[in-house]
Amino acid sequence: AGFGMLLFFSTSNTVLQTIVPDEMRGRVMGVWSLVFGAMIPLGSLEAGAVAHFAGTPFALAFGAIICAASALVTLFMIRRREAQNAK
Repeated sequence: AGFGMLLFFSTSNTVLQTIVPDEMRGRVMGVWSLVFGAMIPLGSLEAGAVAHFAGTPFALAFGAIICAASALVTLFMIRRREAQNAK
């Protein structure tokens, strides 16, 4: 998990700094840090609750489904943005 987080944070930080206009970069990075700083403990709390009530295998499968759905939504949004920029 630690190596994956390292890859995610360095990549997403680079992408944000590349695509966000200079005058908005501080605000966007502040919101980004707040969101991810709060989501990690909340995600752990959710995963623990799901594992407690439905079992660890279900909690892992549920987390994998959420990650896959998030990846698909992100891919859709990126392709839509690229199509809009191509016009």
